Amino acid sequence: SNVICALSFGHQFSAEDEEFQKLVQALKIIFKFFGDSFHANVQKEIEDVFGSSGSISYQDQKKLPYTNAVIHEMQRLKYALLYGIPRQSTKDVTMRGYHIPKVKNMFRMHCSSPTWKEEENRALGRTLFRKWQLGTFIIPDLRSVLLDPEQWETPEKFNPNHFLDEDGKFIDREEFLPFGLGKRVCMGQQLARIEIFIFLTSLLRAFNFWLPEGVKELNEAPVAKMTMHPHPYK
Repeated sequence: SNVICALSFGHQFSAEDEEFQKLVQALKIIFKFFGDSFHANVQKEIEDVFGSSGSISYQDQKKLPYTNAVIHEMQRLKYALLYGIPRQSTKDVTMRGYHIPKVKNMFRMHCSSPTWKEEENRALGRTLFRKWQLGTFIIPDLRSVLLDPEQWETPEKFNPNHFLDEDGKFIDREEFLPFGLGKRVCMGQQLARIEIFIFLTSLLRAFNFWLPEGVKELNEAPVAKMTMHPHPYK
């Protein structure tokens, strides 16, 4: 949404914006593989389905299996989030020889006097918080899944076929976790998916991309902050 507002009204959007970083990473891959057939194949598929004037919506991704596969592969290979949101175990678990104790109690609210009424507590500000011992934090390592050699044929290389079956139909793989997983998955996941699909298909449809003059290859080492993002380019 930040990106949409920025492009619509001309304001600069934050370089730390997660959706923006995903778009930049995707364009970075387009630059890198410009000499290959990926870019041309995406343009051809869009042209074959919509021509030069038909509008594209998020629901149209089923009509563009190759384009959808390219977009997913971009997000898999150049992920924006290195780790998922921390969690805590609700029961004692032993995994690969490591014991993970369950969380005891988080924060329990109590009153300093059980005889006080609730409204008196609010008025006097006497409601207190007692911090109890916490359990072990579990932080999902998204990279270990997105680049897992047991799940992906060529985990370190750009390969849209990771998301295509033998008939060229799109495969929605459960190993694709750029937004995290479970109940604490990124709240903006659906909006980000819509933005990335519409923006990239619109850009690839209307423009050709190439490296700036004098630049032969890109620095692929990410800049790691709150999100993973590329070095600045022209």
